Amino acid sequence: MSTIGYYTFLITASALSTLSSSSITTVPSPSNLPNVAIYALYPSAPSNTSKPTKLIILNLSFHAASSTTARREAQISVSGVLGTSNVKVTRFTALGADSETQATFGGQDWLSSGTGLPVGKKVVETVRNGVVSVGDSEGIIDEV
Repeated sequence: MSTIGYYTFLITASALSTLSSSSITTVPSPSNLPNVAIYALYPSAPSNTSKPTKLIILNLSFHAASSTTARREAQISVSGVLGTSNVKVTRFTALGADSETQATFGGQDWLSSGTGLPVGKKVVETVRNGVVSVGDSEGIIDEV
């Protein structure tokens, strides 16, 4: 299995783990960020009044592992969708989209030990202004 495939399982499990009966819908990307994909996770069927409890945001703009330029970052306001400006962020990142190593999820490396157990301390970022930052070739899970 590829590195990215393994992390895909971790991200999916993390996103769905606290939802007993979930529903996933797409959220329109900001018009100035066509390479950003946003998915809203609801604990039950969404309605006109319900708010999702989590968002998965993927920045599909390519950033190469060998790049010598700084990774561009997209700024996305999530407070309107989540109904709060206080958000917890767990980030999936690697040197670039073409990386085969040195990927982390929540600041932890899950592959270097060879056991599938996380190495390092889990990092959950806190955003208080409702605007999250997602670098090119990165993904995040936002939670209320």
